[in-house]
Amino acid sequence: MPFGDFDAWRRELLWTGVLVQDGDTSVSDEEAGYRYDRYVALADMVDGTEAPQQFTP
Repeated sequence: MPFGDFDAWRRELLWTGVLVQDGDTSVSDEEAGYRYDRYVALADMVDGTEAPQQFTP
C-alpha cells in the first residue's frame, strides 16, 4: 500500500475531489488549479495493492 496514513489520504482525496466548477468565484483560479492537481496526484497513488475494503464506507 503506497499510503503512510490511509485515513489522511482518504480525507484529502475526498476534500480535493469536490472540484471547483467553471465560473465559481468563491475560490481563486490558483487554488482551484492546486486542488485539481492534488486530486490527480492523490488518485495516481493507488497502485492496486490496496485491500478492497479500504474503499468502501
